[in-house]
Amino acid sequence: MKITALTFLLPLTTITFTINQTKATTADAGAIVLSIYSSDQLNDVFSNSYNKEYVLKFENDCKISPEYINIKNNEPLIFGGDFTFTSSDKKHISLCFDEINEEIFIGQTNIAFINLSKLSFSNTRILGYEGVKSYAITLTKNYSTLQISYINDHNDATNDIIIKNDNNGGGISTSSSVKKVEISNNGNILFENNYTDGGGSAFRTSCPVSISYNESINFINNSSDREGGAIRSQHSTFTYSNNGFLNFQNNHTNHYGGAIFSTGTHNISNNKKVSFNNNHVYGNSAFYALGGAIYSEGSLEIANNSIVEFKNNYADTHAPDMAASTSLGGAIYIEGDLRIVGNENVIFENNYEIKTTNNYFRLRSIYQKKGYFTLAAKTGGNIIF
Repeated sequence: MKITALTFLLPLTTITFTINQTKATTADAGAIVLSIYSSDQLNDVFSNSYNKEYVLKFENDCKISPEYINIKNNEPLIFGGDFTFTSSDKKHISLCFDEINEEIFIGQTNIAFINLSKLSFSNTRILGYEGVKSYAITLTKNYSTLQISYINDHNDATNDIIIKNDNNGGGISTSSSVKKVEISNNGNILFENNYTDGGGSAFRTSCPVSISYNESINFINNSSDREGGAIRSQHSTFTYSNNGFLNFQNNHTNHYGGAIFSTGTHNISNNKKVSFNNNHVYGNSAFYALGGAIYSEGSLEIANNSIVEFKNNYADTHAPDMAASTSLGGAIYIEGDLRIVGNENVIFENNYEIKTTNNYFRLRSIYQKKGYFTLAAKTGGNIIF
């Protein structure tokens, strides 16, 4: 059977929940329109129609219009096709995916979350193939897309988008065949406490990614076993532009890139403030520690931002038989072109290379193995090391 659309008509708002996929247990195909006036009614419909395969639950039992929707399940939520969740009145809709034990989305062509008050993926505790920590959203199909836009409750003190897994899973993973990922025009975004065995616990991508026009993006306490504590971007373009605040804090990994691992193009431009603080990378007898905050084998551009700060990042090797030079780039290690240009104020402070086992210590923010390095402030601006 194939469900093409589910629309819940509510007195104060309309939610359109669109699914095009093949794993459905309803007896009827085609569009199904349900008028829902309470959480009990909605739960009853889904329990009976779907044999409890998909469960939507209103957290606060609102009788007039839903303010919070909580989705829980022990199986992957959606297989294949398209998934779109949007609201005509974002003030009333918050969507939470909570305590899901497998990937939430698998094999979609397109996924979109648009015009909501809040969006949360929390504590999914997911395991992938042979026990490897996996991701909440996994896109692999040719020309598929992910869009997360216009999610904002207009409260500066709260996070509008949360991807947080208490060290038991990751956020977003895409293959090279995916067309693009776009996260734009949202409020405050938080990727926190994500962990994966492979690199990039918040993002593991091989496709173009654009993060733009958001109030803030915070990558905090994310970690992995190797290659990017928060982000692993391979052979593609990853862009952060026109955001209010871009913040990488306390992310860590082994070997390469405490916060970011990149083999393609990384561009950080036209943001109000960019901060890399206390990110770190560890090495051992088998691998160097390269890039406390950023490891890049491609090009890196940090341009036309108001404030750029790299503070207290470090690369640390724990191996008595390794040379001191195995810790390289307290803040940045790069094997391609590096451009830090047109920013108003740039500060590199207390970034260092360390070898714990023999008390080796050196203040060095940037290590460039090869490529061109361009460093220039905006007229009237400052660059401080």
